Amino acid sequence: MCSLAACCADDNVTDDIALEHFDHTLAYDRQRVMPMIKRAMATAINAWDEPIKLFASPWSPPGWMKTNGNMINSNAVCLKNDTAKGSYKEAWANYITAWLTGYKAAGLPMWGLTPQNEPEARQHKFESCAYTPALMVDFIAKHLGPA
Repeated sequence: MCSLAACCADDNVTDDIALEHFDHTLAYDRQRVMPMIKRAMATAINAWDEPIKLFASPWSPPGWMKTNGNMINSNAVCLKNDTAKGSYKEAWANYITAWLTGYKAAGLPMWGLTPQNEPEARQHKFESCAYTPALMVDFIAKHLGPA
C-alpha cells in the first residue's frame, strides 16, 4: 500500500488550486519510497507467481485544502468548500491523479485506490480527512471519478 501523506510535501503552497507548485517528479517518493517498493516487487515471491499489485490509500490532503488547515486531524467536513479561487475538492482529486500518474511513469502503476484511509476517523495525532458516506459519494462522483 502506498500513502500519499509523504507526497503532500510536494505542494505545500496555500491555495495552489491549479497545483502549479506540485512536484510532478515526485522527488521525495523517487528517493525514499519507490526504491523500496521496486526492491520488494523484484524479490517477492507470490503464491500465484504474479507481480505484486499496488494499492494507494491517501491519509490527508495538504493542510491548505482542509477546513482545519492542518494535515493532522480533521474537522467533520474535511475539505474546504469551493471559493472564487476554485474547488478544493477538484484540487484534491487532481492531486491524487497527479500522484498516480507519477507512480505509473516510474513503472509503479496502482492496481487500486481508496479515496481515503479510514474515512470516518478523525485522528488527533495522525493525518486524516473525515468523510461521511454522502461526502465520499459526492467527492468520488463529481471530482475523483472524472479526474
